[in-house]
This record gives sequence, structure tokens and C-alpha cells, in this order.
Amino acid sequence: MDVKAVKLIFVVVMAVGALIGMLFFVIGCVLNSAYKDYYETIGVISEIVEDHSGSSTGHETYVTYSVDGKTYTGKLDVTASTDAVGKEVKVFYHPSDPQKIHGDTKLISFIFQIIGGSVFVAEVIGAVIVLFIFGRKKQSAI
Repeated sequence: MDVKAVKLIFVVVMAVGALIGMLFFVIGCVLNSAYKDYYETIGVISEIVEDHSGSSTGHETYVTYSVDGKTYTGKLDVTASTDAVGKEVKVFYHPSDPQKIHGDTKLISFIFQIIGGSVFVAEVIGAVIVLFIFGRKKQSAI
């Protein structure tokens, strides 16, 4: 394989890696901003139900929380293996419809942003270094 082919393959692989990194970063940003209009309160896990509908067993976590003196119960969209009945958790609710809730996705979005950003930067730096090395070898051969 000649140097041009290796260089082209490397650039394509690095570009795909950089795009995957960007995708993870964007997903993290979307997760972070999707619920920006929601308010935070503390709820208590009231029930954990095993879900056998798929190929593996999952869990549905129900939480009881209060907004303006009214008590609600709803299913969280984010669960953890450490969830237990009676445990206090953060609940985010929409102010105009307190029954619309979601769990705390800040850590998940942060992880996506860190991984995505790191992969993107590593791919770009790697591409620049290798292109520089290939460029220098070509110049020194002349």
C-alpha cells in the first residue's frame, strides 16, 4: 500500500471518529437543554416495578413528589441500580403541568459531553500529528 492510500484511509477513519465525537457531544447538549424550563423538587421513590416486556428485565421507578402543596406520583424516565423504595431523588417537573416529570439527567449529559468532546479533540489532534509526520517524510524524501 502506498503512502497516499494509507494517508487517505487514516484521514477517513479520523473524520468518522471526529463525527462520532461530535454526535456524542451534541447528544449531551440536547439532554442538558431539553428540560431547561423544568423546576426541581425532591421526591421519594414509592414503588419499583420489574418490567419483563423485553428480552431483559428492566425496572420502572415511581416517585411521589409535591408541588405547591399538591402531591403527585409519576414514573421516572431515569433509573439507577441504587434506587430503593423510600430513597429521596431529584424530580424535575414542568411548571405548567407538574405531572410531566423526568429524572436527573445532568450526569448523563455531562458524560456524553466529556466523552464526545474528548474523542473529537483526540481525533483532530491525531489527524494533525499524523498528517504532519506524513508531510515531513515526503519533504525529506525530496
